[in-house]
Parts: sequence; structure tokens; C-alpha cells
Amino acid sequence: MNIDLSFKRFFQGNDIKLSLILGSGLELDDKFVTNKQVIHEDNSGVHTKQIYLCYIGREKVLVFKGRKHFYEGYGINEITSNISLMRESGCRNLLVTNAAGGVNENYNVGDMMLISSWLNLNYRLKLLRKSSGNIQNNLDNELTSAFRKCNIKLHRGVYAYLPGPSYETRAEITFLKKYFADAVGMSTVPEMSLARYYGIKTTGLSIITNLLKRNVSYSANHNDVLHVARTVSSKLPALVNTLLSELK
Repeated sequence: MNIDLSFKRFFQGNDIKLSLILGSGLELDDKFVTNKQVIHEDNSGVHTKQIYLCYIGREKVLVFKGRKHFYEGYGINEITSNISLMRESGCRNLLVTNAAGGVNENYNVGDMMLISSWLNLNYRLKLLRKSSGNIQNNLDNELTSAFRKCNIKLHRGVYAYLPGPSYETRAEITFLKKYFADAVGMSTVPEMSLARYYGIKTTGLSIITNLLKRNVSYSANHNDVLHVARTVSSKLPALVNTLLSELK
């Protein structure tokens, strides 16, 4: 995505408090937001993508619904164009979400996990030297506080980033367990990596939409993943609103 004047006019004042990337199936109910301004739509690719500005309470939020992936044939600049646009907007706080498979045997479908670190297992992504899966300048404490105030259970764990688009084999599940991954997905790490490189305060949240078990022949179904994500979306309004109150 090229940043042009038609986008820049939406960002006058640089008063956007939070940027939010919504993963597969996740959405904000229109009843929860006000003054919604759609600034970009793209129906190509696996996921329908929409960028819009809105108010949540009294705070302005920039929302990216849907994203691009390496497995669709996109390059790194296209995959992280949302972060470049966010940086241009002047926003310095980012919450990245995704739908993920649960590797940790203590997780259940519908649980949520704060991404405390990650495993980059996608050979196409070369992480930036100044970025890290463990970094102090983040919003993890603020997100944890929001969950506590909303009385919603939150795990903390390691997210494994794979190329996709196929779901994991039994051998891959065994490998992930061996290296202490708690959840696995096909996105998020490029965006979090670049955002942290730019000095943007960032935190990541995985929605556990399916469980990975070596001794079960059931394979994850994309429609089931979307259904679980949409169900969990009902918790987002309170969480995002509370997170906004935590931001300085």
C-alpha cells in the first residue's frame, strides 16, 4: 500500500490513541464504535481487508481488519504496509491479534494468550536486528491489567510463526511441543517485529481457535476457526475500551 495524500488527510492532528489489527474472524461490532470512517477496502486475497478510523468512547482508534500473508504471494513490504501506515498516522500504540492453534495442553478453544515471545519458523521472514520477541518497551502490562479489570482469563506464552497456509501435521505438532511453543499461527510476527523496530509500543494477543493434539486425527477447519474467533469477538469491546484507559 502506498501512503498518499488521500490517506494523510485522515490523520490530521495525530491524535490516534491506539491501532488495532484484527486477525481472522475477529471484528468490532459497529454498535461499539462511533464516527466510523472507512479509508480503504480490498476484497482480493484470502481475507477481506478494511482500514477504518473510529472512536471508542472518547478515543480515536485506527483499525486494520484482515491482513496479507507470505503464502498469498505478497512480499514483506506489502505484509507490513499496515505498520507503515500506522507510523505515518502518528499513533504510537499497537495491539495485534490473530487466530491461532493451541499447542499448550492447558489451553482450551476460546482462550486468549498474550504473546510474551515468539519463534520465527518462517524462512521468508528475516527479523530486524533491533527488534525482538522479548522487549521491555511494550504494552504487555497494560493489556494484562485490562484483562484483570475485565475479569477475563489470560494466558502468557510463546507464539510459533509458520509459513502456512496448511495446518500442522502430527510431526510438526511434536516439533512445536519440543521447542515449548504454546500457540501457532501464520501472521503477526512481521507486524510486531517492524512496529517494535520503529519504537512503537506493541503487544500481541492470540485467540485459541483450535487445539493441536498428536493423537487426534481431526484436522482444523477454517470455518470453525472463523466461528470461534467471531464468538470471542464479543469480549473485545470491553477489553479495548479498558486498554485505552490504561494508555498514557
